[in-house]
Amino acid sequence: ETSGLMLITNHSTLLRAVIGQAPVLAEFGGSPVPKRYTLLLAGAHAPERLASLSEPIEITRGGLKPCDGATVLTATAFRDERLATEFHLLGRDDTRRVEAERAALRERRAACRSRASGEPIAAFVPEGGWLTRVEL
Repeated sequence: ETSGLMLITNHSTLLRAVIGQAPVLAEFGGSPVPKRYTLLLAGAHAPERLASLSEPIEITRGGLKPCDGATVLTATAFRDERLATEFHLLGRDDTRRVEAERAALRERRAACRSRASGEPIAAFVPEGGWLTRVEL
């Protein structure tokens, strides 16, 4: 899911201030607008595996501009077999197809049976059902 504030403006100074351009902030005062993101990663990730998110990056926007890396605020691993199985459907906007695929996945999971014995068996769950929610 993506959500947040959308600012539509033709006021270029306001726009440049919101995206944190240093010359605009220096001339008119103020500070960069903090941005917060939530990621949902497949698998259980230990905090040390997320360290690369904090590494500085460089962005080309009219020249090379160094940017600070993100600050990992929280990282929480949890198990949710249904969400892990349907993980690839997140963030899609083709609602009808997503609902059809979700229904088919749930039906297949409920109908898993051993070929040898015909007995119900546990369905495959990606990453063992583990997910990690990260706030940056």
